[in-house]
Amino acid sequence: MAHAHPDHPPERIEAAVSLVDLMPTVLAAVGIEAPEATMGRDVLGERGWGDRFLYSESDVALGGATSEGLSRISIRRGDRKLVVVQGEGSVSKECFDLVADPVERNGSCDEGWASSLQDELDRWIVTSRERAEELGSSPKVSLSPDDRERLRALGYGD
Repeated sequence: MAHAHPDHPPERIEAAVSLVDLMPTVLAAVGIEAPEATMGRDVLGERGWGDRFLYSESDVALGGATSEGLSRISIRRGDRKLVVVQGEGSVSKECFDLVADPVERNGSCDEGWASSLQDELDRWIVTSRERAEELGSSPKVSLSPDDRERLRALGYGD
């Protein structure tokens, strides 16, 4: 991740970061504490995370085609990554050694790594669901006509 902020000199952060880190990092940069249930980390303030797990989730199939009922969940730690694709009654899993196969063409990591990553992914899914239940739904936001028009100009519709 690269960043620039008036109070921090530009630098490249070599630690693995995730999209969930964006909100707590931006909030911390402007002096606002992130909510307790936040799953991400302030990448400018916290250092020494070590080898953390990173998660991703998508409903888009390879090639950019959207597929009903198809989801792709992955977990990565260090140079190992597990990708789980779930579709109508089927599940496929591939584990990758990202040093030997950086473009993820040949699933090639050993069963011990695959099992460890699957266990962590299962824990993450349970934790995410629990946090979502704790937080409940977001309050409805009222937008002015000008705000609605600005959002439409950015490509967001009603």
